[in-house]
Formats: sequence, C-alpha cells, structure tokens
Amino acid sequence: MTPKLSIIIPCYNCEKTLEEAVASCYTQDIPDDEFEIIMVDDGSSDDTRQVMKSVATKYSNISLLFHEVNKGGGAARNTGIRTAKNEIIYCLDSDNFFAPRSVRPMLKFLAENNLDGAAFYERRFFSNSNSRSFECRYNQILDRDITIEDLFSEPNIMLDNFFYTKRAYGQTNTYPEHHGFDTQTFEIDFLARKLEVRIFPKSIFYHRQNQTGHKSYYEREYERGLISINTYLALEPIMQTLHSDVIELMIFFDIYKKNFHRRDAQLRGALTSYVQSGKSLLIENSELQSPLAATYVTMCTHTRNAEYPEALTELEKCIRFTGKETPLLHYMRLRISYGLEGIRAHEIDKEVASFLVEENLLHQPKYKRMPRILKPLHKIYLHILTSLTMNKIVALPTKIKRRALSLFISFFLHKDNEELFVKTAQSAAETYANKKNTYDYAEFLMPSWKNNTEEIEAIFLAGLPFSFLRNQMLKQTMFAHLPKIATEIQKKLITDFYGKSEAQSLLHENSAGKPILNDFQYKTSGNSIHHLYHFTKFSKETKTPLKELNSVVEFGGGYGNAAKIFRKINANATYTIVDIPIFSYIQFVYLSTVFGPDKVVMFDDTEKIIKGKINIVPLHKGYVQKLNSSLNAPDLFISTWALSETNEATQSMIKKLNYFNSKSILLAYQKASDAFTFSQNIEDLPAEYHKIYQSEIAHQKENFYLFASKDKNV
Repeated sequence: MTPKLSIIIPCYNCEKTLEEAVASCYTQDIPDDEFEIIMVDDGSSDDTRQVMKSVATKYSNISLLFHEVNKGGGAARNTGIRTAKNEIIYCLDSDNFFAPRSVRPMLKFLAENNLDGAAFYERRFFSNSNSRSFECRYNQILDRDITIEDLFSEPNIMLDNFFYTKRAYGQTNTYPEHHGFDTQTFEIDFLARKLEVRIFPKSIFYHRQNQTGHKSYYEREYERGLISINTYLALEPIMQTLHSDVIELMIFFDIYKKNFHRRDAQLRGALTSYVQSGKSLLIENSELQSPLAATYVTMCTHTRNAEYPEALTELEKCIRFTGKETPLLHYMRLRISYGLEGIRAHEIDKEVASFLVEENLLHQPKYKRMPRILKPLHKIYLHILTSLTMNKIVALPTKIKRRALSLFISFFLHKDNEELFVKTAQSAAETYANKKNTYDYAEFLMPSWKNNTEEIEAIFLAGLPFSFLRNQMLKQTMFAHLPKIATEIQKKLITDFYGKSEAQSLLHENSAGKPILNDFQYKTSGNSIHHLYHFTKFSKETKTPLKELNSVVEFGGGYGNAAKIFRKINANATYTIVDIPIFSYIQFVYLSTVFGPDKVVMFDDTEKIIKGKINIVPLHKGYVQKLNSSLNAPDLFISTWALSETNEATQSMIKKLNYFNSKSILLAYQKASDAFTFSQNIEDLPAEYHKIYQSEIAHQKENFYLFASKDKNV
C-alpha cells in the first residue's frame, strides 16, 4: 500500500510561480484523499496570500497557514510539518514543481525498501518560465544508502528537498530557523544520524533558478560574504559527532575572507578536499576527540543552551590551544557577546551577520551567473584550480579583534527597561501615525533627507526595536563614525577635564538602542565620547562651567544621546530638542526609557517649555513662534552638523530667531560642498553675538567649531 503524503509549500513573495507548483501536485495519479497540501505564507509582501486563497478554493485537500512576519524558510517548513497528518513529508519550494507521475513511484520505492528517505535521481534546472530548456544534474549513487560524505564528494549528491518519514523527522533537530541554509542543514543532520536514504532511479524533478530580476537566497548570501559562515552553521548541530580533524579544519579556516567559488576558497570546498582524501567526517564510537576539538564542542553546547558565561570560558581555552583568535573563534566571540547582551538566541546569528557585513569584515564577491555556453570551459578551469592549495591562514586584522572586544563589553551596559521601551514605542507609533500629516516642515527638509525620513518612518511605524541602533539606516544617520585616533584624542581631553571617575559616570552607556561599544575603559561608544567632547571643548575654550547652564536648546538631536549626556552633567537642566518629527518621536521613546516617562514631554501636548524637563519639539511652522516665546533666553544653543546640513530656509529661520535668543552658541559644521551648499553660511552670526572660538577640528579635517556669546566678558 502506498503511504499517504503531506506536501509542505513554504510561500514567500511567490505570486508568479505558486500556481504552477501546486498544479504539479495534481498530475501524480494520486487520489486527493491520499495526500494533503499545506501552504505556509511567511509574511509575504506581494499578492501571495491572495493566490494561496484562490488556489485553495479549487481543491479540497489544501490547508493554509500564515506567519504574520517573515521568519525564514526553515520556520515555514517546521510550521507546516507540525500540522501534517500523513506519514510521508515532502517540502516543495514554491518556485519548483514535480514532473508528471513522478511522486507515486517515489512513495512506493520508499515504503517497499523500508527507507527513512528517498531523493530524486535527475534534477532539471531551468531559468525563469522556460522549463523546456534545462540543464540536468544527476544523483548517481544508486546501489547503496547515501552517507554524509556523499554531500561533500565530487560531484556531490544533492538531496535538497527529499521525501522522508515523519518519524525520521522527529529524530532530527528539525529545520534551523536562525539562518537560511535550512535544507542543507537538515540533510546533513539527517544523514549524520545514519538514517537510511536512497536515490530512486530515473525519477525527475524541476528546479527553477536564475529568475530575471530575482536573486536566489544563495546568491544574496554569497554577495554578502556569508557562504562559509552558513556552511559552518549547517554543520554546527552535529558538532559533537564530527571528527577532530574536521572541527580543527573549521577552526583554522578563514570563514571571513574565503567566500568565493574555488575549491579551497570557501569552507564547503575545503571539506570536499578533506573527504576526497579518504577521511571520514564523523568520529567513530571508540575514538576520542582532541583536546581542542573537545573544548570547542563544549563551548558550542554552552552556546546552544544559552549558557554564555560558560561558553566564554571555553572560548578562552580554545584560544590558548590555537595561540590566536582565528576567524571562527572571533565569530563565536561575537555570538557569545550578543548572547551576553540579552539578544534572543534565534536572532543572534542574524545580528552577527549584519554586524560583519556593516563593518566590512567579510570578503564580498560579486555573484556572476555563468552563460550556459561557457559552463563546459568553466568546469575545465575549476579542474585546474583543484591542484592549487591555500593553506596559509590570514592573521586576524586588528580591527576585528577590536570589534570583538567592543561587543563583549556590551555586557556592562546599564540595563534599561525593555518592556517600558516597547510600550512607549507602540504608543508613540500610534500617535505619530495619526499626527504625521499635520506637521508642516517640508520647506525645512533637504531633498537628500526625504528618502531617509521615509525609511526611518517605516521602521518606526512597524515597531521600533529595542536594538534600533543596530539598524543600518538609523545607525548611519544617528551615530558618529570616527577613526580610533580621533576618539582617543577626544577621550584624552575628557579624561583630563573631568578625571577618570567622573568621565566614566558621564559616559557609561545604556542598553536602550543596543549601541555597539568600542571603549573598554569607559564602557561606552565612540558616539557618546563624541557628544561629551563637544560640551567639554566648549566649556574649556569659553571657560563656561557646564553645571551652570540651566537651559539648553539643541537643533537636531539624533536619538537623544547628547541630551542624555548633558542631563548627567546637570540633572535639573531644562533641555529642549528641535528636530524633524520622526526623529522627535524616536528621541521621546529613547529618553523616556532612559530617564523615565515623567522626565520627558512632547511639545505637542504642552505647547510650552516645561522647566526641568526634556522637551521634545517636532519641527513644525506652527510651533516656531510659540517655542521661541516659551524658551525664555536659553543659556546655550547647540547644533553639531544638523544646522549646517539643512537648507537656506532653515538656517535663515534660526538666525531670524537669534538662535532662540540663547546667551551662547555651540556650532559644529563642515566645509561647504555640493552635498551641503550652505554649510558655512552659519559662520555669519547675528550682530549681537561675538565669536569666542572658531577653528578647524584637528582630528576631523574640513570640519569646524564655532563658539559665540552675547556676553562680551566671556
């Protein structure tokens, strides 16, 4: 009797290909009551859900499941399998399809041979919608069970998606949900458990690739430089069963720089070379792992169990064994550090990958699709390259070691109330959505900022994450990025001016935003050093005690970091931030989390400045005069690059208001350029101000400070 089948179709933005995939399931000469289709939408943003619902009306054996947010292919597969009713499982990707009458013989083959799994013999790779023109690839081992080494042979076996029993699935770690090599990881895990899988002769499957205008997941990961890292992650679930030589090969392999298509120029190729030398990937029952491999396995176990302090201890032991922090050990340090920061386990690998990409620590090759006519020549070229060896391990750059330390010291962050942050962010998003169209500030917005503002709005309205400073757009627009030498110069002045103890108190970071720290001495970010330096430099050059400044107005406040630092200097000061509305709401969420909701007010609600509070003022023509009359001559006006990066209309407005009649002015700005035509216009101050200090910033060429005061005695 042919066993019943559950076909799981993970769906994500597949409106153009889904119907063809589903239709192929009904060309198999299998009665509808002997199989089911479970489609799982993984948070699609196109019309996939509508296509799913339409298709489901045509057949009685289709079930629909929905993820409200994108969780990845592994999560979609697991969701479908959990609800599957039948004995045999097959995960059909939404852009592939079965050949007619190919499934029933596979099911019969699997049952008659009492197998745990069965895979296709022939895969026909086609481009776009032209399935009549294809390139074949064959799984040619037909006389025995498939082993894990076959996955790394030359040519290698490609199980990809295959038929397997639900019982066998229950013996695995299921599909991983923290990275995108889910099918590769699953097949490795499956075979490492010595489950019986065979190839069914003369079976055919159609695999779509190279869609015009669409990059596959592999291509995207390849261009991000993550191919070797993903190969490692695919092997990590079976780490305790791997041979010591395999573990040590990975430890000493440069997973950061070896990420391109050559035999030993990516981790999978290195493993292929290892297997072709006749060695086994798995340890035999009687074998013991080497001290380094055993320690590494222990570290992985602690990491998997979220026992991060213990994992860190084992990591340091590994480094003592190796004599250096290799790329893989550095990668593990990052993962452990993120765990110590409180990042959820299933999010850590995505966060680390984003960090590595953002910091340009990976070799990121361009994926070039090979024209079919050139593929035979390319195979000859690759064959020649197999004679080359790349055994030299590239020493870790200093920057990598520094960044690893930066993440580790995040453990020392002041822990803010994440629940309060989320609640405040949700409420603020609702308010902003209702009020954003009432703010009149278009004439003050530079064209170059329009797209940035729209992207930041989308992030905010979708739910500002607690780790928002890890978002590339927010990090780019709100965080200072200075060379280490510049930060050291700034830190020296701060240390000399305040002394180490007070400097540490002023600079100690908060966990809200999850800023990346890069100074172990003060447990802080370069951004906070940068902001405190502005105030310190102003105080030093003007001989103005900062604690005597009881009212400050800042134009352009980022996420509120300068305000946070100044309130540590003078906790009772009235601090006002004027900014683009979306930034104002981010400042409100951040500062309410850091200081408490009772310390921060929105000008929308009060329409006046509240003494002793942090006042958040969205830039709006209707608020300008009310704000000016309510400020009552602040002690200091500050704008560091925000005013110089605005247009002429904004600068003219601020000058006409005499910088809100502030007694002193602190400006930082850049040399005029095509991007910021009016930046140096701010050097022309109203007549009542006299310049106290104006100079190029020594550690930031073509950037300047200008300090001024109404008091000629200053």
